[in-house]
This record gives sequence, structure tokens and C-alpha cells, in this order.
Amino acid sequence: METATERKYPLYIHASILLLILYKVIPTNYVSEIYFYFTGLLGATVACLLLLLFNFKTSLHAVGVSGLLMYLINLSIHFEINLIIAISIFILLTGAILTARLYLKAHTRIELIIGVFIGLLSQLLTVRFWL
Repeated sequence: METATERKYPLYIHASILLLILYKVIPTNYVSEIYFYFTGLLGATVACLLLLLFNFKTSLHAVGVSGLLMYLINLSIHFEINLIIAISIFILLTGAILTARLYLKAHTRIELIIGVFIGLLSQLLTVRFWL
């Protein structure tokens, strides 16, 4: 999506689906780690929607991949298991995805940095509730 206004409705739909998951799917078989992961995703979606009010196009690829990376790190800490190989592979994949977004000129560097920051922060803010 080229412009920031084209992203509004897909983000609204994404937020609606996340709310349905949080209210209908997860409470039937409640797992706190998954619940707060989706809560973090919802927070990241709301943050991206708020930035759209200022016509700022955040990299949603960066938000998603960095949020998943931080969730993997949090799971490693929470369950006290060594996931260092998976984390390092995922860091390489994150770098590859961000490099591809720059190479294709889909985003600027600041859009990618803000996207990574939103993804990491959304999972870091929810980790204190389940860790």
C-alpha cells in the first residue's frame, strides 16, 4: 500500500480480528502467554493506527517480525530454556526482511526503525503481566 490512508481499513480489520481472538478464542482455553502476545499485537496495531493520523506510514513487516522476535526472547526467559539458536536465526531473518524492505524502496529507514520500536515495545509492555 503506497499511501498511509490506504492502510486504515486493513488495520481496522486486523484490530477487529485480534479483538475477536482475545474475547472469543483464547478465554475458552486460557494460556496467559498467548493472551498477552495477542494483547501486544493489538497494542502495536493501535499504535500504527495512531501514527496514521499523522500520515506516517509505519512498516508493518517490521512491527510483526520484531514483535515475534521479542516474544521468542520472552518465552526463552519465562520457561528458562535455551532458545539461542532460534533467536539468532530469527534475528538474521529480521535483518533480511528489513533489508528487503529497504532494497525494494517500500519504506524509509525511519519507518523501519519506528516499526521495529513499536514491535519490540508492544511485547515488552505486556511481558510484565505474564513473566
